[in-house]
Amino acid sequence: MGEIQTPCRNASASNMPNLLEKDQGLERIAVTENDNIEECQKNDATLTNSIRERRLKKNAISASFAFFCVFCSLTGLQALQSSINCIEGLGFASLVTLYTSTVLSGLFLTSFLTEVLGNRKSMILSPVCYVVFTVANFYPSWYTMIPAAVIIGLGTSILWTAIPTYVTTVGELLAQCKDKSPEGMIAKVLAVLFFFFNLSSVITFVPVSIVYWDQSTDNANETQVAETLMYTCGANDCQVTEGNATTYCNPPKEELTYTLLGIYVAEGLAAVFIVVFFVDNLDSHISNKQRKQPLKELGTTIRVCLTINMAMLIPLSIYNGIHLAFIVGDFSKSYISCSLGVDMVGYVFICYGAICTCAQFLLYKMRTTKQRILMMSVAFTCLNTCYILLLIMEPEDNTITKILIFVIPILSGIADSILWREISVVHALVFPRNKEAAFTNKNIWQSTGDRKSVV
Repeated sequence: MGEIQTPCRNASASNMPNLLEKDQGLERIAVTENDNIEECQKNDATLTNSIRERRLKKNAISASFAFFCVFCSLTGLQALQSSINCIEGLGFASLVTLYTSTVLSGLFLTSFLTEVLGNRKSMILSPVCYVVFTVANFYPSWYTMIPAAVIIGLGTSILWTAIPTYVTTVGELLAQCKDKSPEGMIAKVLAVLFFFFNLSSVITFVPVSIVYWDQSTDNANETQVAETLMYTCGANDCQVTEGNATTYCNPPKEELTYTLLGIYVAEGLAAVFIVVFFVDNLDSHISNKQRKQPLKELGTTIRVCLTINMAMLIPLSIYNGIHLAFIVGDFSKSYISCSLGVDMVGYVFICYGAICTCAQFLLYKMRTTKQRILMMSVAFTCLNTCYILLLIMEPEDNTITKILIFVIPILSGIADSILWREISVVHALVFPRNKEAAFTNKNIWQSTGDRKSVV
């Protein structure tokens, strides 16, 4: 007998291909949905990284611009101290106090304060210290300038630790976002930082040049200069002259100086505003292993100082500090103000800052060790050439002196832009887990060089 074909069985057999097709279709839909989910997750991750990257770049630029505003207020005032407060050597005394305070606060207070306050709050406190020093110059005396110099020494020490540490942290986070080497990214963000720092050397002397325009022909202390029978400029200026037992001193009119100081106060307050409203707090991105108890920071700073790597870097920091103090103090007073007048200080340092700024573009791509060795060789060659010229030249109000006065800041600007960046990069790379202590040591020894040069 043949098999009986029931209607239900026939229907089931005929629907099997359709069911298989439906199952396969559902599988394809599920696979497609999974692919879409993975693609969306990748897009979300890419978008998140893009937003994070933009935010980090904003922080790096904002912190660098705040640094720019701070040094717009300080660099010009520091270069003019030996000229506007030359009576009784008050300007030099305030610079010596500033550098001494920077060394001592860097050794005993900076690491502690940056750990307690964090980098962002430290960057807010530092410009306030600069404003205090600027305000003290409205009433220059031993009772106002020396305490203010102590305060700005503390602010300088904190600033030179907090901002490089903050920007280095931004570089490390950017490297994570882009999945690149931290070394190259740290070098890039530090190049941006020192670009703004060098640019401040240009901008800060623009108001100096405008305010003190033709000051040499209209000076309130012209009678005092006439009474000085003899004075020497350049390498022969030993801080003693015949006639009145003092060095060359011809400060500008107080009204002009007050105008300049008002500009510098506004720049310092602008730095505070930028950090408060545009710089994010990145302290949460520092791992717990990298965090230290504030009271142990002094010990960490000392231990880093005693390492072989730091011992190799200390001479560079001291040398850099000696040169910077010489350019700001002795070169400004004994070569520029003495031979050409205080009105020329602004033009010379605008040239210096412009060269430093342009040099940063060339240094932006310098990342390898061989390139750094080459650049350091160029820096020391330029500096040695500067010192030879300074020793042999006899500054007078003539064309040759004017040419050499501008050649020296050109060579010095090239050298300084290299040294500033490369020394900071090496400190960040050699001590990745102790960046605060490393930058504190760098600042301490550079300030030691500053003080040694001024004294």
